[in-house]
Amino acid sequence: MRRVATLAALTALLAGCSPDTSALDAQKPVQQKVTLEVALIGPIEFFDMVVQWGHNNVGTQEETTPAPNWVKDLTLTWPDDKYVFVTGSARKKPNVDDRLAFVNGQPSVECRLRINGQVVETDTSAAPQCDFNLSATPPPAPSASAG
Repeated sequence: MRRVATLAALTALLAGCSPDTSALDAQKPVQQKVTLEVALIGPIEFFDMVVQWGHNNVGTQEETTPAPNWVKDLTLTWPDDKYVFVTGSARKKPNVDDRLAFVNGQPSVECRLRINGQVVETDTSAAPQCDFNLSATPPPAPSASAG
């Protein structure tokens, strides 16, 4: 009888020591303001810009713009949205002769990705890519006193 009582007490004690995993099971959604930016740099007068962007809940989107700057604001919610990206490239405008378009070289492209106003990724090249993995702990917004 003592053996049964001891086993029962030990079982009850161990049951009370089990870790609580409820916090892991229910992840609280976190909204994050995402700003995608792409800019042409250098000799741009004969070039348009092709921008591709997306996140894990949409396919790749493509936009062509004659403007030297492109900006897209999104509000994404983690954990539904976990990954976001933007890339861009310069494309010679139609009906512009190659010799004229490239006389001063080809422009570079700069991409920048901001989360809650904070730059988290930047790249400059002929075809840069900026991407970021969202998390439950987004980067803090820059303070109002920051430059």
